Amino acid sequence: MAKELPYFKFEPAEWLTGRISLESFQVQGAFLNLCCLYWQRLGDVKIKEAQLRLKSNYQKLVISEMIVEVGEKISIKFLDTQLDERLEISKKASIAGKKSAAKRAANAQQGFNDRSTTVQQNRIEENRIEENNNFLRQNSEWRNKLLKHFNIELEEYLRHLEAFELSNDVNREESELKKHFYNWIKNRDLKKKPRKIVKGFKDIPEKYLPKK
Repeated sequence: MAKELPYFKFEPAEWLTGRISLESFQVQGAFLNLCCLYWQRLGDVKIKEAQLRLKSNYQKLVISEMIVEVGEKISIKFLDTQLDERLEISKKASIAGKKSAAKRAANAQQGFNDRSTTVQQNRIEENRIEENNNFLRQNSEWRNKLLKHFNIELEEYLRHLEAFELSNDVNREESELKKHFYNWIKNRDLKKKPRKIVKGFKDIPEKYLPKK
């Protein structure tokens, strides 16, 4: 079981407006069940096993392109994207200090073989990096001022932090990482405009704050 990846991202809006919503509830349930198995196996599911599980629902999902057959195995695109993101984070952790990580093979079949091994080998290093940037998650005066400054709730803050961690090198000094994360939030499409500078917000240099 992939304990390092206990859950995958699920967007209700995409589900309700996507092709899967046009299928019967039976087919939708079968697809969701397959997604859970696919995520647990790190994308390593054979066609025959999927057919045995889904029975007549399998072909309907292939026709609707919710499932793609690659060699003897299946591919679920939106889960492959998330697995690739986690794999890339693990690779960056293991080669910290290098300018770039090795590119993934274009062949999807080769990607199936290295996901599980890479995640397990870099678990310790990834945990170390998470400890370094844990101060962004802590209930601190800095975080509270940031919430007030951008007029956002903690839930929205954590969503930004999750996206930030997936696409940025978080193995940085605390002051540098705070500055980088501040600019990250500032450049997002926030629902509300930022407030004026909060009095006492001194952790971020003045030049990185919006003008009054």
